[in-house]
Amino acid sequence: MQEQRDISSEEKQSGWEQEGKMSEQQPGREPEGTKPKKKPLVIVGIVIGVLLALAIGTGAIYARNTPERRLERQLELGEKYLEEMDYEQAVAAYRAALEIDPRCTEAYLGGIRACDGMGDGTGLEELYTDAMSSMQELEPEQLEAQLENVVQIVVYADKAYLGAPEKVVSALEKGHELTGGNDQVTDALVDGYLELAKSLQEEGDYDGELSAYDEILELRPENETALDQRKERVEEYLEELIAAGELDKAEELIGKYKDVVPDVDFETYMGRVAAIREVLQTRDTVMKKLYEFMTAGNYVACAELDGSEEADAVAAALEGQVCLYTAEGRVTDYTGKAVGLHPFGDYGYYFYYGDYVDGKQEGEGTYFISGSNYYELYTGSWQAGKPNGIGMVTRYQRQSEEEDYGSYYIKEDRGTFRDGLYDGEFATTLKDNGVNDGLTFTGSFTADNGSVPDVYDRYPQYEYDLREMHQAGNIIYAIMENPDSTWIWWSHMEPDSKLCINGFEE
Repeated sequence: MQEQRDISSEEKQSGWEQEGKMSEQQPGREPEGTKPKKKPLVIVGIVIGVLLALAIGTGAIYARNTPERRLERQLELGEKYLEEMDYEQAVAAYRAALEIDPRCTEAYLGGIRACDGMGDGTGLEELYTDAMSSMQELEPEQLEAQLENVVQIVVYADKAYLGAPEKVVSALEKGHELTGGNDQVTDALVDGYLELAKSLQEEGDYDGELSAYDEILELRPENETALDQRKERVEEYLEELIAAGELDKAEELIGKYKDVVPDVDFETYMGRVAAIREVLQTRDTVMKKLYEFMTAGNYVACAELDGSEEADAVAAALEGQVCLYTAEGRVTDYTGKAVGLHPFGDYGYYFYYGDYVDGKQEGEGTYFISGSNYYELYTGSWQAGKPNGIGMVTRYQRQSEEEDYGSYYIKEDRGTFRDGLYDGEFATTLKDNGVNDGLTFTGSFTADNGSVPDVYDRYPQYEYDLREMHQAGNIIYAIMENPDSTWIWWSHMEPDSKLCINGFEE
């Protein structure tokens, strides 16, 4: 082995020269006594090794920070906080996860549960809405892989939209379609429809409520709650429609459910509708005639109509309600001139023609009522649906049905009325078309809110004529005289009665 030694700078120089020479003479060999030179291949290897080590280290760092790993860490963190009931931190972690993957159903579900846990209804609704929108964009294979999470998110609708059953049902319908009719979602949708039906019932929306029950029974045909409630509502709805005269809608409802809802007597309802249609047709005929007669002042024709079977049937069908009619047809809550059939008390009904405001007599108008041998009119002022103010009551009396009205006498009372009661000074006249052949008798009397004084003692000269009536317990409140006749006419009433227009007793 060659001994190593130090080489002076001069020798080094000489040595580099020799190396050069040797290179020329013997390529590839180093002269003896010189230091070996590193080969370029070795250096390249070292560089590659360093780079490889750096690459391995960098790869390891990158592997720990891939989107997948970061998402996994956030989900794990969210789950940890959720288990610890640290809901605010859990929400933050799940929201961070959604920034990494906006379609991560696990993050949505965790965030929703965390918001629910801390009672953050606004945050829950926001996350739920975003989740439902995001899930609509999942590819079929993604949806299948995450179906369990999707189902759990969907059924949170009732909490996400608390107090808004329409929104709950809308979300569950979308979820039902998205999950292919998943059983858990179906059950939640049924519950949602039941809550919606309850809300619609409170609003009186029969159509909406029945539609909700129909939807339930499409999903769950044996749902007893929906079956029972639908039956009850169909019957209630039919009663209301018939009472309101909405017969077309009642018939439509019958047609829709008669072969669907058992234990409802649809035949009876159909019979009632048909009977009412007949009455309504009669009503329109009667009211058209009444309009013609009253506007023309043809009171003899009104008397023939009053008490007829047709008019009685109309009054009975009204069940206490007023029927108004104009040249254009039947109206309600009307303002203007119209004819009315007004049911009241034991008298049945009366006719009216004149001014109305919002369906009540207000202004000037004429009232008509009749009996077997008379008809009576009040013509004058009306207020709040009653005679109020100055007016006149006229009675056309006959002795038999074969005679003309007024053939016996025509009597008029002129004065002031309060809610249909005589109230104040009255002038009274009577034209005697019977015994005295057209003589007119006149008189006066005073009334105080329907009460009148007894004037029997003021007319001793007529005691013989009045005694029997007075002794029978009647008050004589008006004497009517004619200067050219010894005959008198008088008006009387029972002491406890009120003098009023027929039908307007207190």
